[in-house]
Amino acid sequence: TQMLTESVEATTVEEYRRSTSEQAIAPPEQPQMKKGWLSKQAPSGLKRWKRRYFVLKHDKLIYFSDDSVTNVVGAVGLEGASVGVTPKGKLGQFRIVTPERTFQLLAPNESACVGWISAIEKACSFASARTSTVHESLRADSAGQAKPHDGMLLRVAGSKWKECFVVLRGGMLRVLSDRRGTSLVAKIPLYGCCFGRLDVDDPPPNIAGQSLVDKLASGGGLAVANTDHAFQVIAQGDVKSVVLKCYNANAYDQWMDALRSHKASVERSVDAIN
Repeated sequence: TQMLTESVEATTVEEYRRSTSEQAIAPPEQPQMKKGWLSKQAPSGLKRWKRRYFVLKHDKLIYFSDDSVTNVVGAVGLEGASVGVTPKGKLGQFRIVTPERTFQLLAPNESACVGWISAIEKACSFASARTSTVHESLRADSAGQAKPHDGMLLRVAGSKWKECFVVLRGGMLRVLSDRRGTSLVAKIPLYGCCFGRLDVDDPPPNIAGQSLVDKLASGGGLAVANTDHAFQVIAQGDVKSVVLKCYNANAYDQWMDALRSHKASVERSVDAIN
C-alpha cells in the first residue's frame, strides 16, 4: 500500500519512472474509479486531438462527449493492455497499447499524466490477474465484462455483400476489412445502440430495414432472399449504422447473443457510474 501511495504522489514523469523501477510489483487489487478530462488523438493519423471526458472503472476506460456521462463515444478494454509515457510525445502525453490498437492520450499536465498512468496500470493488472485465474468459458467477471466475440461475416457494400471481419470487444463493434485488420470499415459504440434482424416482412422496432431491403432488391442488385441471417446495428441517436449477414442460422443466433451480452455489459458499467 505504501508503495502504491508513493507512486501516485510522484509529481513528475521522471520521478514516477524511477519509483516504479525500484519497487516490486504490488499484488493486483480492484482499482478505484477515476474520472477526468483528457484529449484523445484521432486514429486517422492526422494528429487531431479531441477533448473527451474519461471514466476508468474496473477494467474499462470509457470516454464520453462531456462530463454529463450520458453520450458514450467509445471504450477501451484493458485486458491484455499496457500503458506508459509516449516516447517523444508532448508534455503529459501517454499511450495505452491494446491487442487491437494504440490510444494516444494527453493529460493537462505531468502530475495528471502520472495519476492516470498509475490508475490504468492497476486496472490492467486487475484485468490480467482475473483472466489468468478464470476459465475461458467463465470470462465474464464481477464487473460485467463480456467475453470477446469475433468472426467472418458479410457486410453491405453498394448492392453486394462483401466479406469482412467483425470484432465485439470493449463496448464496441468494429468491422474490419479482413482478419488482419488492414483497415477499419465501421465502428459502433454499443451503449444505447439497437440491433435486430433485417427482415422484409417484419422489420424489428427502431430498425430501418425495409428501405434498405427494397434498395438491394431493385435494379438487379441483391435478391431479397439473400437477406436471410442479416441484421443491422444502429448507434445511439441513429448517427451511424452497419448491416451484416451471417453464413447460417446458428451463427446468427450466436451473434445476437453476443450483442445482447456486450450491450448489457457496457450499459451496466455506465449505469454504475451514474
